[in-house]
Amino acid sequence: MKPINVAIHGFGRIGRCFLRALIEQQCQQVNVVAISEPAPTDAVAHLLEFDSAHGRLGFPVQVDGSRIKVAQYEIQTVNEANESSIDWAALGADLLIDCSGQAATPERGERLIEQGVTRVLFSHPGSAELDRTVVVGFNDELLQADDRLISNASCSTNCIVPVLEMLDREFTVQFGVTNTIHSAMHDQPVIDAFHSSDLRKTRSALNSIIPVDTALEKGIDRMLPSLAGKFKCTALRVPTVNVSAIDLTVAVDKAVSIEQVTEQLEKLAKKFPSVVAISNKDIVSCDLNHDSHSVIVDANLTQVSGNLIKLHLWFDNEWAYATRMTDVARIIANFGTSTTRDYS
Repeated sequence: MKPINVAIHGFGRIGRCFLRALIEQQCQQVNVVAISEPAPTDAVAHLLEFDSAHGRLGFPVQVDGSRIKVAQYEIQTVNEANESSIDWAALGADLLIDCSGQAATPERGERLIEQGVTRVLFSHPGSAELDRTVVVGFNDELLQADDRLISNASCSTNCIVPVLEMLDREFTVQFGVTNTIHSAMHDQPVIDAFHSSDLRKTRSALNSIIPVDTALEKGIDRMLPSLAGKFKCTALRVPTVNVSAIDLTVAVDKAVSIEQVTEQLEKLAKKFPSVVAISNKDIVSCDLNHDSHSVIVDANLTQVSGNLIKLHLWFDNEWAYATRMTDVARIIANFGTSTTRDYS
C-alpha cells in the first residue's frame, strides 16, 4: 500500500508530538512531506529535536535550506503566517493535519481542501457540521472514505468517552460531574499579563491553580447523545508542564460494588489495550509522561458507594492525543486519496 502524504499545519505541542510519534513508531503508512509554521526552519528543527516534556528526539535532525531531514522523512518547511497562500497540492500533501488551533469549521475546512489536500484532520474539537468527530476506541470504526473534514475531538474527550460509554452500557448513568485537572497551556502567561477577557487566564501559570472554562460537556453530549444534559464539568489548570487528570463521579441507576466496576474496567482495557490502561501502583502525574494511552484508570483511587462511582482518570494530554491522531491518520491512509465510498 502506498503511504499517504501528510502536511502538518502548525508545529506547536501537538504538531511536534504527532511527528515524533510517527518517528518513534517507524510508521510506514504516513509520509510527512511538509510543515507549515511561521518560525524559521532552524527553529522548527531545534524544537523538534529538543523538548522540555518529552526529552531529546532519538534521531538526528538535519537542516538543508528550507528542508528538514529526520528518520525516514524529508520535509519541506513553509514559513508562512497566512494559511490561505499555501498551495498544499504543490507540496504533495494528500492529508492536512491541522494543528494551528484555528476554527475547525466546514467553511474553513473547505478552503483548505480547495488549496490542494483531499482531507483535513483537525487536532481540536470542531463544529457539529464536520463530516466526523473521531474518538479512537469508541467510534473510529465509523470513519469512512468519503469523510473529508474530521476532528480528533479533545484530549479530555478522548480520555473520558470510552469509560463513560462502558459505565452507561453496563450500569446506566443517571448523571455525573467531572473536574479536569489540566497542565498549563500556551494561552497562559508565565507572569501576570493581560491578554484575555478571562481575567483568571491573565494570571501567572506558575503561581496558581487556575479555574478555566471547559467544553467537555459539549464533547460528552456530542459523542454520547444518551448522556446529553446529564453532566456538569469544571476544569482547573495547575503549574505542571504535562499530564492531566479527570476526577469523574457518576450516579448509576442501582447500587453496584467496586468489584463489579473494576471487572468492567479491566474488560475495557483488555478490549482496547492501546487506548485504556489500568494502574494498580501509587503513581503521580509525572510517572505517566509520554504514556500513549488515552486514559489510565488509577485503580487505587476508585471509590464506590451505593449507586455512586468515583474514578480518577490520568492522561498525557500531549503524547496520548498525538498518538491517537497517528491512529486516525493510519485509518485514512487505508482509504488512499479516494473520497468516494465503495459500496460494491
